[in-house]
Amino acid sequence: HVSLVDGESCGIAQISVADSGDNHIIIVAGANNRLSAQAISSASELLSKVEVVVFQFETPLTTTLQALKYCKQHNPAGITIVNASPASESVNPELYKYTDILCINETEAQMMTGLPTDSKAQCEIALARLLDLGCASVIITLGRDGAMFASGHQRDVQYEPGTPVPNPVDTTGAGDAFLGTLAFLLAYRSEWPLKRKVQVSCSVAAHSITKRGTQASFPHARDLPPAWLSD
Repeated sequence: HVSLVDGESCGIAQISVADSGDNHIIIVAGANNRLSAQAISSASELLSKVEVVVFQFETPLTTTLQALKYCKQHNPAGITIVNASPASESVNPELYKYTDILCINETEAQMMTGLPTDSKAQCEIALARLLDLGCASVIITLGRDGAMFASGHQRDVQYEPGTPVPNPVDTTGAGDAFLGTLAFLLAYRSEWPLKRKVQVSCSVAAHSITKRGTQASFPHARDLPPAWLSD
């Protein structure tokens, strides 16, 4: 379901990486901004049967909301993950009620709630606010400190500490590594508790920052300790 858009370039990103491994990213959306309801119609058969769908905010939010609605109406057993990145201060509140898992970092949580997220205690308050808005579950990633998460039926916030990386090389794509691992585990390790899924996702994200690049830093399953993916 890839289509060409006349007169538009592909979405691109300019990434700068400091000696510490931290990064700054400038995104030029390009053809991503042209994703429309027609694309949802074209992919309707697929969306009606997939186990997990990942959404993000690099495409028009109106289209994202339409796709979320379609998934939950035609495939209620499918899991919707929303990675609200880049974050927006003007999200249609309706989006949250179609979100099974909202996965964001501290900065994104601050922007979406208007609440400070400088400490873990403040992040917990922001997380609770996002649950109140209708998300079934919320995960806030905390960089080197791991992640916190809670759900509507289990509102006590749980923490998963980060995996120490003494000399990070490049943090670009760490969030994507976390998210991709989470989606994989939701589909192929559905019996695992969310805490185990978050734990492994944190570990894979930590593994990714030991190498340069974004996609190039994502490990193959064969490169990971077998215990990470075993039952």
